[in-house]
Amino acid sequence: MNPLLLYRVISYGEKISGFRLIVYVFLGYTVARVTSPWFIIINLLGISGAFAAGDLLNDYYDWRLLGENNYVSGRINNHTKLFFYVFLPSIFSALSVFFLGRDGIIMVLIYIIPIIYSVPPIRLKKRPFFSIITPPLGVTLIFLQSTRGKFLEYKEILLLSILIFFYHIYIECIHIYEDLTHPDEEKIMDERGIKRLMVCVCICELVLSSIFSIKNPVFLAGTLSSGIRLTTIRKLSFENIRKVRRNPFGMYWGIFELGVYGLAGILGVFTGGL
Repeated sequence: MNPLLLYRVISYGEKISGFRLIVYVFLGYTVARVTSPWFIIINLLGISGAFAAGDLLNDYYDWRLLGENNYVSGRINNHTKLFFYVFLPSIFSALSVFFLGRDGIIMVLIYIIPIIYSVPPIRLKKRPFFSIITPPLGVTLIFLQSTRGKFLEYKEILLLSILIFFYHIYIECIHIYEDLTHPDEEKIMDERGIKRLMVCVCICELVLSSIFSIKNPVFLAGTLSSGIRLTTIRKLSFENIRKVRRNPFGMYWGIFELGVYGLAGILGVFTGGL
């Protein structure tokens, strides 16, 4: 059993690693200027445990319910074995909540969300509205958890979390778009509906980031990024969506926006200067 594939630490085949989202952990550290080595390490281990457990559960139930061919298929064939392999990374999440105390409260939600997203009977990923907003909500919580509560002290960090939420609805739409090309995936929207939602989300982020820029000009990065993404949506197709989803540095993603926020965090823009 290869743990790198079992827990989707690395991407393989059609499966993309959930560990790419660790970028939001470090973005949280950066914008909030978190310097405690203890918090940085324990928080990272706890969130990594949630990633691993969540991706395993997702792959297991996609195989059992949809017949999807992935690394888990046939290797974990009963709930006893599933519980064992989910329990192992869950230890890190549980210990992080214990050691972080009040600073680890959001971690509980970060762990629960992948479970209710993938596991029946709730399985939010098959429900049209919740399947779209649940992953972005999880990403936003990962970011907020990694600020060590600084979002309560600095409003700009809270404003940034709102933009991250809308940004990731757009990214989730790319995911849903690609799922349309796979016959064994659950279809919750058609191509036209996905593109309409992407346009609406980009417009929302453009308007919000423009308003937020009145308080802090750094949010103009969101205005520029969402504007560029608006121009790329019409170019999306079944022929290029696989490549688009696997290239986060392309213009379709506009990930430079996060880079600007990270650099601004290093300079203390979100926390009152150097």
